Amino acid sequence: MGLYSSLIVQLMDLLPELAHHLEKVIHTPFNLLQLQRVLASIILDLHRQVWIFIDAPDECREGDVQELVEFFDELHNANLSVCLASRHYPTIRVPTYLHLVLEEVHEHKQDLGTYVNRLDLRGEELAQMKHEMVAKANGIFRWAVLVIGILQKDFDRGRFHAMRSRLREIPEGLPELFKTIILRDGEHRDEFILSLRWILYSCRLLTLGEWYFAMMAGVDGNIEWLEGITRHQTELFLLSSSKGLASLTKGDTTVQSIDGSVRRVYEPTVQFIHESVRDYLIYQGGFEELGFMMSRTEAAPTSSLSAAVCVEWLFTYQEVSSSVKASRKGFIRGISIR
Repeated sequence: MGLYSSLIVQLMDLLPELAHHLEKVIHTPFNLLQLQRVLASIILDLHRQVWIFIDAPDECREGDVQELVEFFDELHNANLSVCLASRHYPTIRVPTYLHLVLEEVHEHKQDLGTYVNRLDLRGEELAQMKHEMVAKANGIFRWAVLVIGILQKDFDRGRFHAMRSRLREIPEGLPELFKTIILRDGEHRDEFILSLRWILYSCRLLTLGEWYFAMMAGVDGNIEWLEGITRHQTELFLLSSSKGLASLTKGDTTVQSIDGSVRRVYEPTVQFIHESVRDYLIYQGGFEELGFMMSRTEAAPTSSLSAAVCVEWLFTYQEVSSSVKASRKGFIRGISIR
């Protein structure tokens, strides 16, 4: 529903003259069918060229993605063009007139080379490193981003002599690279695991402040906001505690209120840098590599920790009725934790 709501809001911003399509449903709670009808009526009323770009549909449930594809395929308006950007797996059946595989596009490799230039490597040997990085990336931009971060540390410390051997040690492919990042040092290992668990198993995306409080409560039991701490410092803590595998979302977020109204807010949330991180941790043995044994479908250890932190927060900083305080067990069951 979030995708359909977001598209409607963005189209209203772009084409306010089509706002009358919302009149019949503006005062009622939206459901999926209503959102699809409203979006369809707006699209069919387009009188100018509109492009819709949808990134990472592979991260949605497979049935939802196919429903989305069929929804757009059934709309016939020459003024609408839709571009879907997805990983190769899972397979999404798209009736398309143009299919691009970025790894096979020459300009994509040029873009990788341009990004690698951020290291500002000079000299014949260092220039050769650029070619090796582009080749090992094999068209995967995320691989290049992570490797640049690893090599940048040697670059900043003047350890140019170590960069070549470091690059040779870094494996090809994201799963192998994630394993290298996770196991290359054991510093603050508990913080690292805790950070991954909060991002992975929270019922919704956490804001930076929520994530920070949760981390502080789990690390040392201190959930008070440290005096003088800045947003920049918390962002640095996110980067270091996740070893670069997490970041903040950027841009507007569309939310739906209880009354069904849709509004746009800006509050960055914490998420993995790529869905492949989640896949690696759960389905490719990432947690096992860390020595944290967990079934792929069982999050009980994380649920217990999450519940404990939530209850500690509520009982410390919120006004809770005496009847609730009398039964913490029942109160814990009321907390929604995935």
